[in-house]
Amino acid sequence: MSYWIAYVVVEGGTVRMAGDTHGYGFLTSLAGGPEAVLDRVAELGPWSYEATHLAPYEGTVLIDRDRRVLAIWAWDVMHAHRHAVLPELRQAWTGYDVCWAYGGAGDIEAYLGHAPGEVTPLYAPGWRPYETMHQPWDEQFFLVTVDDAGYALSMPDEPAELLAGPDEAVTLPDAWRIENLAEWWHRDEPVPLPGLGLHLDTASRIGTGWTVHTIEGVSERWAQAWKGWRWVFDHDRYDRHYARCHDLVRIFLPEPLPGAGWPPLR
Repeated sequence: MSYWIAYVVVEGGTVRMAGDTHGYGFLTSLAGGPEAVLDRVAELGPWSYEATHLAPYEGTVLIDRDRRVLAIWAWDVMHAHRHAVLPELRQAWTGYDVCWAYGGAGDIEAYLGHAPGEVTPLYAPGWRPYETMHQPWDEQFFLVTVDDAGYALSMPDEPAELLAGPDEAVTLPDAWRIENLAEWWHRDEPVPLPGLGLHLDTASRIGTGWTVHTIEGVSERWAQAWKGWRWVFDHDRYDRHYARCHDLVRIFLPEPLPGAGWPPLR
């Protein structure tokens, strides 16, 4: 499998861009450090940059030489692979802030000064993330907690309840309620890592969400849906959600991977 990756380089206040094809393990191609990667980018172009150029790509590598930032996203990079490689990149890119752009191309565009949705629509068709290579949808689910109640939503269902706002999401059907996630899963294999989680505190009207996927405009989409609430996007920190609701749903899930909690692109 190969897909198109955009390289966006910021240096001296100038933005330039090039594109290349890569296989699934393209993250390892960055392990040579900034000079090796920039030499490769120089061979590819550069092209002039316009934000609209990012739309067709399936991943982006942003290298900001001025602020020393390396930011990456790609649809088909699995969570476990990402957290195995990113610590190595931090060592190879000494002095750089290494980030994952959980909101996809929209995060890169916002970093470069474009308003959310100005270039890539926040509500592009399809909410579901794209990590399908090794994670069939029937083995993934959403974990939602509302005050003292826990719910599990199957991934194949379009989660309109999570996008529609507080009136709908706070009154999730009793059929989705769980008390023991392992019993709800009722399979021989261990309960997999949820693809996405959401905790709603109705007293304080604070919603906190996380995802291990790359979902276009994830933070903005939730914030827009939950008007009147304070929205907190906790990137991939599922361990915080587990700690908050451990007594509630008695979760028996993996410990956070080494390097979990990589910051989103700011």
